[in-house]
This record gives sequence, structure tokens and C-alpha cells, in this order.
Amino acid sequence: MREKPSTLRTRGKNSRQKEPEANSSPLHAPGESEVAFRALAEKSTEPTVLVDKEGRVLYSNSAAANLLGYPITALPGRSIFENIHPRDSGRAQGFFQDALARPGFPILGDFRFRNQGGGYRALGMVAVNRPDTSSFDAVILTYQDITDRQQASETRARLAAIVESSDDAIIAEGLDGTILSWNLAAERVYGWAAEEVLGLPITITVPPDRMDELNECMARARQGDRVDHLETIRVRKDGTRIAVSITLSPIRDDEGNIIGLSKSSRDITGLQAAGETRARLAAVVESSDDAIISETLDGTITSWNRAAERLHGWTRDEAIGRPISMTVPADRMEELKDYMARVRRGERVDHLETVCLRKDGSRLDVSITLSPILDEHRRIIGLSKSSRDITERRRFEAELWRKNIELEIASRAKDAFLASMSHELRTPLNSIIGFTGTMLMKLPGELTEDQERQLQLIQFSARHLLSLINDLLNLAKVQSGKTELQLERVACRPIVQEIGSTLRPGAGAKGLRFEVGLPSREVEIHSDRRTLLQILLNLAGNAIKFTEQGTVRVDLEELSPVPGKRREVAFRVTDTGIGIRREDQGRLFQPFEQFHAKRSEADPGSGLGLHLSQRMAYRLGGKIDFTSEPGRGTIFTLRLPAD
Repeated sequence: MREKPSTLRTRGKNSRQKEPEANSSPLHAPGESEVAFRALAEKSTEPTVLVDKEGRVLYSNSAAANLLGYPITALPGRSIFENIHPRDSGRAQGFFQDALARPGFPILGDFRFRNQGGGYRALGMVAVNRPDTSSFDAVILTYQDITDRQQASETRARLAAIVESSDDAIIAEGLDGTILSWNLAAERVYGWAAEEVLGLPITITVPPDRMDELNECMARARQGDRVDHLETIRVRKDGTRIAVSITLSPIRDDEGNIIGLSKSSRDITGLQAAGETRARLAAVVESSDDAIISETLDGTITSWNRAAERLHGWTRDEAIGRPISMTVPADRMEELKDYMARVRRGERVDHLETVCLRKDGSRLDVSITLSPILDEHRRIIGLSKSSRDITERRRFEAELWRKNIELEIASRAKDAFLASMSHELRTPLNSIIGFTGTMLMKLPGELTEDQERQLQLIQFSARHLLSLINDLLNLAKVQSGKTELQLERVACRPIVQEIGSTLRPGAGAKGLRFEVGLPSREVEIHSDRRTLLQILLNLAGNAIKFTEQGTVRVDLEELSPVPGKRREVAFRVTDTGIGIRREDQGRLFQPFEQFHAKRSEADPGSGLGLHLSQRMAYRLGGKIDFTSEPGRGTIFTLRLPAD
């Protein structure tokens, strides 16, 4: 049974009461074995503390006092748990109970301990519970300061976490290029997993044409040099080549010896492509004939191309950093505020015609387009303005307006002239034709053969001149768009029959057959009957004119509907005449063109009939096509919409 602290222990008759030591608890009287242990501990440099079963300090040597940062007299009687970090307290209690439960067995632990200055140190501890004897009843604690080691471990852990979470591929290599570590970013950049490449040479990532570059960089790093931001090419696992920026550094041990290489790689393929795009855009902007200016949201000029220098007169150095308002006349400031407010809201201002101010004070008419400049988050950070000098265009427009007025006056004069021609020329010509007809009918009396021939020549010339005048008047009306169409439901069979009735006698007089082909049922279209009849008379009349023998035929056909297209009706005029030479076919519908070497002496024509027919076909929403073979005949096809 243990003696109470106040009990005196005697050794023979000369024994006396001992005074407690300054570094031991006054409530604890050590036994002989404990005294001997204390003597050894005091000489030791190993921080040592004796505690009782409740964890109160019975004794500490000088090394422990120095380590814990307390005076040696302040430790006895204190609980070893007082200065343990709160987060380590529970673990420290468990550690101590484990030591009590296993007498004679060393128990290891590490805890954060607050010294007298308030700071914490990381301490490694070994606890040994002495067997319960009357001469040595205590737990021995020895300490070791592991703060630096723990900090180093934490630093390594932090560095490892940084490396692993980096967006750059970070690779550690031996001096011979063997891969020793490979982070997640390296897996993403190069395509290999870490377990696939550890122990392999770094050359697996290098294309053959870059081996000399690799060897040079590794030689520099082995000599202690650092290679910064080398832009080069590397190869992925799938064989694709990527552009990378590489930084290579030597790895040194505690003595400064180079023991390996650290390499960080960044995939710049996208950046390189973006850089090339920016360079191309910059070249386009710089070479543009339009003044292109970028501004901040408050109107400060940030870029100014060569065209802006030419347009406004200020050089780039003079303009950048100044307000865009220097290019705006005072009477246009409100306009400037308005369109800048619109751009700040994300709107685009297109082709605003306004006035700008030059360095010399002169004013220019310009057309400007403004667009917001967005960053990668789609936020508006500025605006871009392109300006074009429209002074010459304005001058041209004014001149064009003046010419249009002159043309309008001329057109009215022409209309008046044509109206006069219609009356002044047609009336006497009709009279001449009528009187010559009367004379040729010999109503006034008999004519000599020579008189009859002269009167026939007069009648022919008058009719030809009247036909020419009529064609000219019709052409003028068509070109001016003054012909009025009377659109209605038109039955097509009667029109073809009327063509036959009208032209068959003339064809028969030349010894030609005139035929018509009609469908079994009526075909109706929405068109102008008079214009349609005139077109068909022109086409069929030409066919008779240029056919010396054979047949002239007019066919009506309702074309089969084509999905997605309008329903159409076709009128075909076929002849067995002289045809049209291939070299003349491209000019067939031009006005005043006459291609036939042998034209009818009785009707030389004006060269306007086909031109007028095509123009009238366009007015009806249709078109005239043709096929022709010289010496065998021609087919003209008028296609018109059915509805």
C-alpha cells in the first residue's frame, strides 16, 4: 500500500526527512529507484517527464522544461493535458489510457502542445507505464520536437495537392529522362494514365523532329539552368500533335545537388489558333479601307487603324487615350450620346449616316456602324465603330437625282412627242393608204400599168411606215410600263381558233398549210386576252413570213403539274421555214435585230416584233422559249401561268 505524501521514509537509524527537489512535486516522495532514474534523466538531453496515473507532472528534467518553454519549477503538479491542442485532447487522453493499460510497453503518439509563449509545437511522445512498485510508481514520458518534420510533411502534402490540382501538366523526371511522377493534368494533356507512363522515358511524348531540342533542354537543366516557356510540339497517346509551352527546372536535394528534372507543360493549341486568328483579324482591320476604332464604354479611344488616320487626320498616337467626342461636331453630340447608350444596352447600330469632324476642323459625311465588344463571359466591355467616307457617294446621289429629274423631263417630252406622232403621223399615213387603195380600185378611172405599179409602191411604203410607227409606239409603252393589262378568265381554245381564222388565208396564198392543235376540253387561264392574242399573232405571223414551203402550226397544251411549281399552259408555234443560225440565236429577242439574209420584200419588218412579244410575255408572268435548226424550221413556245 502506498504511503501518504506526508509520510516520512527512513533508511536505518540515521535516516532523516528529505527536502523535495525544485523540479519535483512537493506532494510526491520518490522511492529509491525513482531517485536513481531522476539522476540519470537530469544528465540526459532527452526531454523526460514523470507523471502520476492522473497525468499530473511529478518530475521534469531541464531538457523537458526547455522544450515545453516553461521554467523547470512551473511544471511539477500540472496536468499534461492542460496545454494539449483542443483538437488533439481526446486523442491524447486515449493515448495515456492505452499506456496505463499496458504496463512496461512503450506507446507512441504525436500531439500539438502549447508552450508558455502561446504558440504550438508538434511533439512526438513515448509513454511507458512502470509496473506498480513502491519504489517507482509513475509513467515515464519522453518527448521529441517534430515540428519541423511535420511542417515539412505538411508542405509536401500541400505541394502534392497543388501539383495534382494544377491545370498544367507537371512531370518529374530522373536525370536520364525516366518519368517519376505524372499528375492528372498530364493525363488530360498527353492522354496516358499515370500507371501507363511511370518508369518510361519522357521521349514517348516527343516527336522525332523535336529530339534534338529535347536533348538540348535536358542538358541545360542538368547544368542547373532553367528553361522558361519554350513553345514547342509534343505528341499525345493517340498520335496527335499538340502545341505546348514548357518550363523545365532542375530538382535539388537538401545539399543542393541536382537529382532530377521538373517539367510543367501547358497545351496552347487553342491559344495558338486564337493568336493566329487575332493576328489575321488585326491584319484585316489594319488593311481595311474603313476607319475602324475601338472605344471603352465611356468613349475613350483604345485602337485606331490607318484608315482612321486618313479619314480623321489624327495619327494613332494622337488619338489613343482621347475621347471619341473629338471626332463629333458640337451639333451632333446628342446623337453620339444616343447611339452609345444603345450599344451599352447590347444593340447594334447599322449604317448610321451622319457627319464627323476632322483634325483640321472640316466636316465629312460618313456612314458608321457600331457594335458592342463582349468578353468571354458575354459582358459588354467596349464598342467597335467602323466609319466610311460617303462624301463621294452623296455627290453621286445628288448628281443621280439631278439626272433623274432630267430624264423625267425627257420622258415627259418623249410621251408628248409619241402622242403627237400617234396623231400627226398615223392620220396622214392612213389617208395615203386609203386614197391609194381607192385609186388602185380604179374608182376614179382607169390607170396605166406604170401608174398602178407606182401606186402599189406608195401603198406598200405607207403601210410599212405605219407598221414601224405602231411598233415604236408599242415599244415605248411597254418600256415605260404604261400598258395596262385587263386580267380576266380567258378561254384559250377560241384564241387559237381565231389565230387560225385570221392567218390561214395569208398562209394559203403562199402555198402553206396552216394547222391548229387543240386539247379535247377547254383550257382557261387568268390573263389579258388582247395582249395574248397580239403575242400569238406576232409569233405565227413571223412563222408564215419566214416559211417558203411546208406547214405552220399552232398548238395549245395544258402542261402536267410539277410538284412545288405553278401550273402552266403552253402555246407552241411550229414552222418548217429557214430556221435561225446558231450564232444569231443569242440576240434573237434584242430590239431592231434582223438575222435573215432573205427577208420578204413585201414585208421587211422593223426588228421589234420578237422583242415586243417577249416583253409582253414577261408582263403576263410568262416567257417565250425557242428551238431552231437552220434549214429545218423553228418552234416558239409561249409559257403562261394558268392561275
